[in-house]
Parts: sequence; C-alpha cells; structure tokens
Amino acid sequence: MAVKGSATVTLSQYRDTESVTRYYKLQSSSMAAPDKPANVKPNEPPAGWSKSEPACDITKTLYTCDVTVFSDKTTHVSDVSKSTSYEAAKEAWNKAQTAQNTATEAAKTADNYISADSTGIMVSENKGATKETPSNATKNNVLITEKDVQIRNGQKTVSSYGDATIIGREDGNHIVISDDSIQAKNGDAESLKISLTPDRPIAGYGVDFDGSTVAQRVQNSETITIICQLGEDAISVDRAFLMHESIGGTDLIIDNSKNWIQYVLNTNSVTITIDGSDTEAKAVQWEKFFQLVIRYIPVRQYTSSIECDNLTAKGSLKVDNNINANVAELNGVHIGSDVFIGKYLGNDRTVIEYLDESGKRADLIQVIKGTGFLELTTGKVKFHPRWWRCGNIVQMEVGTKCTGEVASGANIAKGFVTGVPKPITESGVRAVSYYGNNANISYMGSDGTFYARNAGADSLKKDNDCIGGFTYITDGTWV
Repeated sequence: MAVKGSATVTLSQYRDTESVTRYYKLQSSSMAAPDKPANVKPNEPPAGWSKSEPACDITKTLYTCDVTVFSDKTTHVSDVSKSTSYEAAKEAWNKAQTAQNTATEAAKTADNYISADSTGIMVSENKGATKETPSNATKNNVLITEKDVQIRNGQKTVSSYGDATIIGREDGNHIVISDDSIQAKNGDAESLKISLTPDRPIAGYGVDFDGSTVAQRVQNSETITIICQLGEDAISVDRAFLMHESIGGTDLIIDNSKNWIQYVLNTNSVTITIDGSDTEAKAVQWEKFFQLVIRYIPVRQYTSSIECDNLTAKGSLKVDNNINANVAELNGVHIGSDVFIGKYLGNDRTVIEYLDESGKRADLIQVIKGTGFLELTTGKVKFHPRWWRCGNIVQMEVGTKCTGEVASGANIAKGFVTGVPKPITESGVRAVSYYGNNANISYMGSDGTFYARNAGADSLKKDNDCIGGFTYITDGTWV
C-alpha cells in the first residue's frame, strides 16, 4: 500500500546552570601549581580544596578554581589560577613590614645618637647601656637650644652660635663676635674690644640728564647707556631716580622693577640702561627730567675702634697706611695727650694730628674731601655739596638753580643736605654769593636743613644759579 504522508519529531534536552562555586587551595609558593580537579561531584569540594578562603600566609600561594553544576547534575571545572587579591595582600604586607623594619632601625640609630631633656636636643655618640642626656653628658656633643647651637665637651661649652658667636670656653679665654663688635675676654674680664660703628650716612651723586636728547633716541627705538661715576667704591645703591624739572612733577624711580630702565652697580660707578624700543619707555616724557641722582652706601661706611688696657707688640709691625693711635709714632712726639707730630710706622707722610670734638683724630696739614647729597623740595640742583676738610676747618660749595622766576626775599631752593661734616654751631652756617648784582644767601643747619634765598632787590629768572661757598668748623661728626 502506498504511503500517503509522513512526519518527523525531533526531541532535545536543555541543561540549566544550577550553581557556581569557587574553591581554594593554599600551598607553598615553592611548589608547582596544582592540577585541575577531576571527577568532581556536585556540591562536594574536590580533594585538597576548600570552600572557605584561608587566612593570609606570605610564604604560600593561593589558587582558585570554579565548579559549575548543571541541572542534569553534571559538573564543569574551570582552569586553576592564582588569586590576584591574595597576591596583592602579600605585596602590601611585605612593603609594610619593610617600612616597619626601616623605622625600627632608624629609631635604634636615633637612640644611639640623639637625646633630649628640658635643656635642649643633644647629638652625640650614645651607644652605651646607660644613655646620656644634655644634663648629664660626659662626651663631646652638640646641643641645640632655643637661643643657640653649642659645641660642648661634656657639659662645658667650647663654642656657641646664636645672636652672638662665642669661640672658646666662657670661663676662660674666648672670643665673642656680635653685630657691633669683636671682643677678646677672659671669663667676664674684657681684654680687647673692636667696635664697629656707622661712620657716615648714605652718600649721593648727581649728573645732568639731557632729557630732550634721550626723548629723540627713544623715539628711534635706540638703547641708551648712561654711566654715572661715583668717585668712590660703593656697597650697594640705596636709590636711583631722575629728577623732574617741575616742583610738583613726579620723579622717575629706577628700582629695576621695570624691564625698560634698569641700573647696575660696578664698584665705583652705576650704569643706567634705557630700552627705547619698549612701549612704556616711549610713553615717558623724557624732556621733563633734568638730573640723574644716585644715592649709595659707600664701602667706607663703618669705622672700627680698638679698646684694650695693655697691648704689647713683639717683633716687627708692618703698617700699609697709618695707625691713628698714641703709641704708633716713629720719630714723632706727643704734645699733651691729644696732639701728635711726626710720622707713622711704614708711612713717610708727615702728620700733625689732634683729637676733634667727636674723639677722632683730625690731621692739620692733610686735606680730605668728599661729596654729599642735596635733596630739594623747591628749586633745582646744579651740583651736590662738595667739601674739603683740613683739621676741623671745612670748605664746602653747593650749587642750586631757579626753576622759575624768584622774587626778592623768596627761596631759590629748599631741602636737606646729608653726607657732609656737621657744623659745630647749633644755629648752622651761611654763605653769601651773587648772580650779577643780586646777592643770594645759602644756609645749612646743624641738622642738614638747607635753603638758598634771593637777598637782592631784583627778581631772578629761571635757571639763574646760586653757588654757596661755606667755611665753618666741624665737630667731627656727620650731617
């Protein structure tokens, strides 16, 4: 019989995942990795494996494998692998242990060399069973206190460094170096003292400044260099500026904060550099400035005096210049206790010296000279004070100019003078000069106050000058 029709039925079975369990095996790190477990039954740990993660042991390695159980109760075991979290924990533990060991060794080292008590912190070789402190120290040590650092032999200080530096034991011969002196002492008794005291105030120097020419060169974007000779060596520049021609005008300060105008000190001169290509430099009205002024601190700012009760010089004594001392003469004599006539050791210069009002020696036949500084609030500086001194007699000249018309009885200039010998008179000194037929009076007080006045019957015109020549006695100090 022929088949009239047919059909096919396909049967399939689906397996579901029933569970996934991780198992752990901890073994020595020197052993090879374990093999993958075989014949694993559902919900039974493989032989040698545990279901719980063991505690950390840095000498061992932790391995893991995952067992999957299907709904038909068959199992699948994953490949064996190292536990990365366990390895990270081991590495962290090792680093912590290394740091702890380092800290422990550092503490041992510090304990062998550093100790402290209420006296301060002491650094010394301190490895003995009985540890020394600053208060019972017997060995050489360095003691750090709130006021100084001491180098000690036991508890006796052999030198210290603080506000004053002390070299040597204070109960014996020692040297004390402070801000204002150097002393040689035996205990509390002072045998020698060298005192350092200010000798003169800040000096000043001014030169004419051709503002119109500078203005033209700046517009051409040129670089302009001006060298101002000071006439003596300087430590530093206190202030540099260009003076404005108008009394109410603003001076141009040169403090190196501007890239386009700066100064450089070169021992006994100052170099000013103006960059004419700079936009700010082009905006300056250079023609309004007429003088460049440099205020500086000279090298010879300090003098020293030596004080001692008894001084004996053995052998030969070489002197480069001179010694201002009562016992330094060669072929000379003292007249009384204050006047010396003769020559100094190592110097062919003949001198006649006396003690001036300030207690310093002044030479009656040798001339010394210098330049002061005139700072004005009215008028214009023609030249700063130039002075010459011989003994206690001073000759000085100061030049000022009118900035506009000055009526009879009015001030040509007014300001303050520094850096010149001080007049002995409390009321100051005066000088008389003339411009044409017009008399002018210049005045300088003992405190440096200065003015120049039109004492004539006629008015003075702009740029008319007043040159005062002063002659006076000084007390040896400085204005």
